[in-house]
Amino acid sequence: MRNSLRYSAFPIPVPEISFSDDNVAIYEKSKLESLPLGLEEQKIINRGVETLSATSTGKPLVDFLKKEGVEIRWKNLSLINSEPNYAEACPPSECSGKKVVYLNNMNRAYIDLFLDANPTFLAVTLAHELSHLADFKNIGEPKKGTSGELYLELNGCSTGVYIYHQLANVHIAPNPKVENKDIQLIRLHLAIRDYVNGGKRPMANDFPFIKGLSGLGFDDYINKVTGQQRKGSMSLAGVVELTYNFDDRLENPVKPASYDYAGLQEYGKYEKLSKSLGLRTADYLHWKEANNISAPNSQSDDNDSSDPGGYQDGPGVDGGGDGSGYDPHFQDGI
Repeated sequence: MRNSLRYSAFPIPVPEISFSDDNVAIYEKSKLESLPLGLEEQKIINRGVETLSATSTGKPLVDFLKKEGVEIRWKNLSLINSEPNYAEACPPSECSGKKVVYLNNMNRAYIDLFLDANPTFLAVTLAHELSHLADFKNIGEPKKGTSGELYLELNGCSTGVYIYHQLANVHIAPNPKVENKDIQLIRLHLAIRDYVNGGKRPMANDFPFIKGLSGLGFDDYINKVTGQQRKGSMSLAGVVELTYNFDDRLENPVKPASYDYAGLQEYGKYEKLSKSLGLRTADYLHWKEANNISAPNSQSDDNDSSDPGGYQDGPGVDGGGDGSGYDPHFQDGI
């Protein structure tokens, strides 16, 4: 079926057209730089969406996709620092309020990842980007380089790992003997999450395709992303900070002065995004508990005494459902 697909490894041509700076023009330009899915591709995407919907973490995201009419398109995407950029959620300011996920069309390898017969990678990728779109809708766009952006990406990365774990538990995710490098990287992130919550340290021989990341060898990479012993919903903060080049001080921002209106707006987004991450993690931990899953050779993060309520809800934020007055349904279940 792949041979019948009409997309190639060549870049998408972009017409020479001038645009103003208003949001509608930006969105129209973005559409010209992207392509819709082909009919056969749409069928494959639908299969990935169905796979995502079958997980407890993914179902609310799929409900969001359907309710909001999220569009999925091909687009050439640049690297994230030196790491692959598989997909992007279009920020509302660049899509005239429309909700769009772009899958990377930069070369054949990216396309093959999404159109593989096993839907795991596609489901994980969609989950990551849909989490961004849901956060954009419910909270807003955090500014670049802020604590809000860190928590936005941490939520997306963690959501993908939670989805992978749920698919692996029912033997949908590829067996490690037949997985590719990209799926292996997601499995490594899950192993890192287990490790910082008391599980065994990831070993290089268990991840033969991962020779190094972000310019570091395997062991140096593990040391770098786990050095601060974050747990619970913050377990993958080291991974996200290294991948996206975030300063770790963004994890605990200082609340701006009362006269700093713009600063307070961004701080408010940070608080809500850390809450969103906490809710997603709580759902994942409930799934683990229901399936009797804990980190190997360890006390699981569900019982981590430094993680009150079963998850770390982000610095300075009260946990939901604890009498704090916070409504855990403020994001329509996302």
